[in-house]
Amino acid sequence: MVLLSLLALASCQSKQETYTVESKPIVESVYASARLRAEGQYELSSAVGGRILQLFKREGESVQAGELIALIEADKAQAQLQGAEAALRAASGYQTQVQSLWNSYQQSLLNRRDDSLQYARQSRLFEQGIGTRLQWEKAESKFASSRSQSESAWNAYWDGKRRLAAARDQAQSAANLARSARGDYEVRALEDGKLYAWSVRVGESIVPQRPLATLGSAERFYAELQIDEVDAARVRLGQTVALRFDAFGDRVFSGRLRQIDQHVDSKSGTVFLECSLDSAQGSSLSLFPGLSAEASIVIQEKPAAVVLPLVYLKNGKVTLASGEQVAPKLGIQSINMVEVIGGLKAGDQLVKPQ
Repeated sequence: MVLLSLLALASCQSKQETYTVESKPIVESVYASARLRAEGQYELSSAVGGRILQLFKREGESVQAGELIALIEADKAQAQLQGAEAALRAASGYQTQVQSLWNSYQQSLLNRRDDSLQYARQSRLFEQGIGTRLQWEKAESKFASSRSQSESAWNAYWDGKRRLAAARDQAQSAANLARSARGDYEVRALEDGKLYAWSVRVGESIVPQRPLATLGSAERFYAELQIDEVDAARVRLGQTVALRFDAFGDRVFSGRLRQIDQHVDSKSGTVFLECSLDSAQGSSLSLFPGLSAEASIVIQEKPAAVVLPLVYLKNGKVTLASGEQVAPKLGIQSINMVEVIGGLKAGDQLVKPQ
C-alpha cells in the first residue's frame, strides 16, 4: 500500500507544470485599466421619428461615407415635431442621471484610493511580521473589490455621458427639421468604416435622436487608459504600451501613448490617457469597441535578468522541484513575469502551484 501511494504521488507530481528559472529581458511598467475604442467611433441617430422599414447592412459589414444603411417610414409633420419636442424635454432630465453617475464614480475612486493605501500599509506591516495574514488578505480583497467597482462606475458614467451628448446635440435640430424633406428619413453613414452594432430592428418605432447604430473605423483602434496620480510623472508620450484583452487570453498587443491629460482630478487622483494601436495586430482577429484590457506602460527595460512567471508565485513563495518552498527577493515586474534579485538562481526548477 505504501509503495502504491508513493507511486501515485510520483505520478501526480510528474503531471505538474514546471519552469526552469532563466535569464531573459524584462520591462518595468505602470499598470492601467483600458477599454478599446474604434477610431472615429460614433453613435448614428436619426433626425426624425417613425418606423424602421429596412436595414441595409448587417453588423460587422463595411460601410462607405454617405451610404444608405437604414430607411425610416415617414410620419406626419406634427407627429415628427411632437416627437422632437419630447426628446428635447427628455434631454434636460438626462443631466441629473449623468451627474449622479459621475458622483458615484468619484466616490468609487476615493474608496479605491483609500483601500489601495490601506492595502499597501497592511502589506508593509505583514512583511515586517506585524498583523495577521487574515488582515492582509482582507485588505487585499477589499482593494480588489473597490478597483472593480471603480471600473464599473466609469463604464456606467461614460455610456450615460454619450447618451446625454447625443440627445443634447441632436434634439434641438430634430425640432427644426421635423418638416424637412424625404431625405431626413434615409439614414446614411457619415464616414467610411464598419457598422459594429444595431440598436433597432425592422418594424420598430423610434423617436428622434435615438441612437440607431454604432460605427467607426474598420481597421484602426485605440485604447482609453486610466492610471493613478502617483504614476503620472513616470509616463511620457510615445512610450510603448502592452495590452492584454480578456477576450484574447494571454495574447499581448502593443501600442504607444499618444495623449496624456495635463491635469489631475483633485478628488480622484487619476489621470486619463490614450494609446494608439498597430492596426496590423488585429487584422486576423475580430476587434470591436468596448473590449476591456489590462495595460502596462513600459518605463524601463533590462536586457538580461533572472526571471520567473508570476503564476509560479503563491503568497510570495515558489516551490522548488525538491518540494522546498522559497520566498525569493523580487525586483521589477512585467505583465506576466517578475525579476528575481535574490533567493533563486538561473537553472533552478520550479513547480507550478495548484
